[in-house]
Amino acid sequence: MNNESKKPREKLLELKNPSQINTEDLIAIILGHGSKEKNVFDLSKELVEYIRTNLNNSITIEELSKFSGIGTSRALQIISALELGRRFKWTQEKIRVHKIGQGEIIQGDCLDVMKTIPDDSIILAFTSPPYHNAINYEEHIKKLEGKIKYWERKEVSYDFYRTFLIDRFKELYRIIKPGGHNVVNISPVGWNGIRVPLPFHFAVWMEEIGWQFKEDIIWEKEIAKDKRSGVLMQHPYPGYYYPSLVAEYVLVFQKPAGKKEQNNIYHFRSPKEKQSNKLDMGDY
Repeated sequence: MNNESKKPREKLLELKNPSQINTEDLIAIILGHGSKEKNVFDLSKELVEYIRTNLNNSITIEELSKFSGIGTSRALQIISALELGRRFKWTQEKIRVHKIGQGEIIQGDCLDVMKTIPDDSIILAFTSPPYHNAINYEEHIKKLEGKIKYWERKEVSYDFYRTFLIDRFKELYRIIKPGGHNVVNISPVGWNGIRVPLPFHFAVWMEEIGWQFKEDIIWEKEIAKDKRSGVLMQHPYPGYYYPSLVAEYVLVFQKPAGKKEQNNIYHFRSPKEKQSNKLDMGDY
């Protein structure tokens, strides 16, 4: 039996490579069989022509269901297959994975990357998001590459920034295991003469998502220097005093678990694993 006379499923099983099978046969595999009016091959050809013509438009369940023999169930299968292909192609273009030892570094927008990660699959996250518009990252990269000498801060709407963070920490909440933790390094930021209490706003946004506030740690940056002290040197009066900006916040949040005994980092670990993490108190 030559390859052309074989059924689509038989071709795929034999070749074991979907790229060697034509598009009509792949659609035929999804459909399984045709209808009373049309065999599966003719139906596949019609669907392929329709999909190619409307690929840049929204292909709906209602439109697909108008084809003879394509009910809601088959329409859902086709749309799901198209969406999976679109997502993986887009992911391949936007995200790069670098293998390092037994782990990997995933390079890309964290929102895009997290959308590829299953629910409740990570136990700990540690991040330091942008401090509003404190750094112009696009120009900062150009400076590192030697393309410009200096970078300038740009105007960023605080509402835009708030939405930017909420979208990402909502997605993080989805992929963190119940009982898992999220540690965030963040700091107040000054702009146009206004000191914005960003960490305090941020804690409220996080609680609105569902995160439970667990701990706040003050990171005192002893080596940090601040030009504010120069103002007091020039004008040695109480009204000219400004505190040096040498501290940031490390905020700890937890995704609540359904059971009280799961609200700790060891609930899914064996006693042996827990013991292996015991601290040597002689170091403290």
